[in-house]
Amino acid sequence: MPSATSRFWLVTAGGVIAAIWLALVWRFWFLCDDAFISFRYAHNLAEGLGLTYHALDLPPVEGYSNLLWVLWLGLGDWLRLAPEHLAPATSAATGIVIVVDVGRCLDRLGVNRAATFCALLWLVCMPPFTVWCTGGLETMPATLCGWLAFRSLFGPAPHRPWTAALAVLGLSLLRPEGPAFVVVLLGLAALCRTREPTAVAPWRTLALVAAVAGAAFAAQVAFRLATYEEWLPNTARAKGEFTWFRAERGLCYVTSFVLTFPGTGVALAIAVVMAMVRRSAHGAMMVGALGLAIAQAAFAIRVGGDFMAMGRFLVPAVPMLALGLGLGLDALLRMGRPLLATLLVAGACTVDLLPAFDLHAVPARVRESCDFRWGLPRPTTEFAAWRDLRDGVFADLVLARALNRHTRPGEQLIREAIGVIGYHTHLRILDTWGLVTVRPEADHTWLPVGTPGHDRFLAWPVFLDQRPDYMNAQLVAPDEPVSCPMLWTPFLVSPLAQRVEVLHFPIDEPDAHGRTVELRVLRFRAWDDPTAPMTPLIAATAEIDPGDPAAAQRLSQRLTARGAEQAAFALREAASGNMLLPHGTGPLRYGHVADPTSRSHGFWIDAVSQAGTGLRTGLPRGKLVYAVALEGSPRINGHEPGWIVVPPAASYQDVVDGGTALLVQFVPGGVMFPGQ
Repeated sequence: MPSATSRFWLVTAGGVIAAIWLALVWRFWFLCDDAFISFRYAHNLAEGLGLTYHALDLPPVEGYSNLLWVLWLGLGDWLRLAPEHLAPATSAATGIVIVVDVGRCLDRLGVNRAATFCALLWLVCMPPFTVWCTGGLETMPATLCGWLAFRSLFGPAPHRPWTAALAVLGLSLLRPEGPAFVVVLLGLAALCRTREPTAVAPWRTLALVAAVAGAAFAAQVAFRLATYEEWLPNTARAKGEFTWFRAERGLCYVTSFVLTFPGTGVALAIAVVMAMVRRSAHGAMMVGALGLAIAQAAFAIRVGGDFMAMGRFLVPAVPMLALGLGLGLDALLRMGRPLLATLLVAGACTVDLLPAFDLHAVPARVRESCDFRWGLPRPTTEFAAWRDLRDGVFADLVLARALNRHTRPGEQLIREAIGVIGYHTHLRILDTWGLVTVRPEADHTWLPVGTPGHDRFLAWPVFLDQRPDYMNAQLVAPDEPVSCPMLWTPFLVSPLAQRVEVLHFPIDEPDAHGRTVELRVLRFRAWDDPTAPMTPLIAATAEIDPGDPAAAQRLSQRLTARGAEQAAFALREAASGNMLLPHGTGPLRYGHVADPTSRSHGFWIDAVSQAGTGLRTGLPRGKLVYAVALEGSPRINGHEPGWIVVPPAASYQDVVDGGTALLVQFVPGGVMFPGQ
């Protein structure tokens, strides 16, 4: 029976750990927009509509990647426990279970109580751990399952086969990469078992875990095929395939995590030393913990990182590093190095806790050298990224209430952030990131420099065949100019400006920053695709380089005489209205047709009606021009109407003599500048 001194020590140490954990979890209590996607699936399931985002989708779309989490939230919704309350409460509960179980594991390993306390202190001082104890996603339950599976196989005897099996089952159903981590876990266990048989669970336990994991994977694939007619979740397809570009960004993601939380490097170094030095069950355990932590980092690199705050993809490795830190500190204390152990813990806890208050031990210029949010205009801190997630949900809640007042059920909205708006409005969402909206592969556009998780998107013209009602609902100050974040060009000179009307609705509550704002919605009044008249021309420009001497010949071969006749007719019809050439007057009218996306083969497309001399521009990558006669017998820089290839030039000017011509210009990547 523990002595009074032991009980006092346990109560005091536990109280300190609990107080710090509660303070940080309370500070960071929030929900992120992506969580509301799972909430909508859970709510539809509870309402008897099935696991679907839109009730009438046939087949439905698997726009979530956390089946067990959605089922749990759906059960809670059916019992009238709102997902927005149940989700963070569940994450917080699993977070504290992890802290307690890491402490129990260290205690059963015979680790000094002071070392155990220091390891747990570092764990709760890690903002990534406490931030994702809420958030609304499955991060913390998946971390718990991974930890329990590891501890049940590598931890001190007696090993618990069914605990490991259930943990593996949960991990496989909570995350799409879960089965891969189970394979890594079993591989590490088999490796350590052959070298140190007493340090790892017996072979029959490993066989049981493998059987359960295999059955879970097979059952989930069968469920996907039967329900969604796909064997992968749509979220995995929407993210796109592996590229070295993404791997580079993923490496920046992992490096940035260590630079933001330098104590992680201390814990990792100690874990490496423990895995290399100690020839015991502890050594095998540290090999497993270190291997899983490395696998977690490799996964983050493979997928290109994550745009969310505080290194969400690396959180499952934190308990493993806490275990290594506890064992390393215990070794230092046994060697009579209490001062070194104290300095290591104090330094690690301090530098890792600072980012919770937007302070950092590593200078900004060093951290920004590994910035991974490449799609943002400037680098941001992890605290600022978390604040943006929190404030974005608050703003969208205000926006959702306004939309419900000024729109009708079932109307369609093209939208980027679909979580809160999809869950809290009666609108049908057309998702530009493709998570819950399935479009042909050719409709997707890769961003040249994207934010993690958002490397490609669906440009707004691809949705025109679905006759959407609205685009880009937002809260803005009444005096702000009209804009749309889904456009590559200013709204007023974009093709969209001619196809929508701007609606303004006053609202009676401030936004997340306390500003007086209005609801501004772009309502479609025309659904014609601005690129439709140019379809044969766009098809002809595929893989054509203006710098290629044979470009003109290849273009002429691709566009037959019949195709050229049809294209000229369609272009003249389009030019006669105001849609294609909305700007300018007299001899020079113009309009922007398409941004450089995969649908336009990377070309920026403009249309110009011109008689006489045009503007002088620089064309470092050249351009392709298709000319159509509108009046008279025009010649364009001495060329007859048709294809004209302009090679790269520091200064170039279109000159139209003998009449008026419509020039459809294809500029690679939109790279041009005013000429001299």
